[in-house]
Amino acid sequence: AQVKRLPSPIPHRSGYRPNPPDVIWDCYEEQVGGCWTWTKSLDRNGYAQVSVYGKATRAHQIAYLLTYGEYPADLTINHTCAVRHCINPDHLELMTPGDNSRDAASRKPRRIECKYGHRNYGTSPSGYRWCRTCDNEKKRRRNRERSR
Repeated sequence: AQVKRLPSPIPHRSGYRPNPPDVIWDCYEEQVGGCWTWTKSLDRNGYAQVSVYGKATRAHQIAYLLTYGEYPADLTINHTCAVRHCINPDHLELMTPGDNSRDAASRKPRRIECKYGHRNYGTSPSGYRWCRTCDNEKKRRRNRERSR
């Protein structure tokens, strides 16, 4: 089984000094809720990002690896605090990707209106939700265009 490990050092180019993994412990601020928020670069999704031995890596993964060691590659690291740029190892836990997605979805408030403000939702057996009002309007437009 494959496991996630800390990146390996790469040979040095002249004048190039790569960051070792433990550089992350110098780049956070403790917050009131116990989060250790990253003070450096964030990726486009809001996760803490650090360069370790010349490779861009998410800082929470490095924090987990430094604290708990390697983990199976088929698992992901979940932020129990829901703060993407938190690197506190106490706020990180391993989950399957499916459990991680369900956990994230459970934190989002369920929409009660469509993007046009209608509150008339329908739900399919698989859980897909749609706006009945918008759907009926679309069917009426289509029928009008066909009858022309």
